[in-house]
Amino acid sequence: MPYSTEQDVEDILRSFTLDVRIVGDEYRESAFTGRDYCEESGIDLYFNGRDHRFSSSGLRRVVAAKEAERVALA
Repeated sequence: MPYSTEQDVEDILRSFTLDVRIVGDEYRESAFTGRDYCEESGIDLYFNGRDHRFSSSGLRRVVAAKEAERVALA
């Protein structure tokens, strides 16, 4: 489900009946938005690993840098 803010994440978690939430394996030992709510509500947390070098945040950084270059050259 798409979201824009951390408050959106909280709202989504509280608005739907969820059995599981999938987050990146890098969050296994970290605090993250909604973790406490999931644990208190019995929503299972699944920590998904990836075996490739791509990440959505990395791709967003590349796109933002390219867009900044394009704007600077315009």
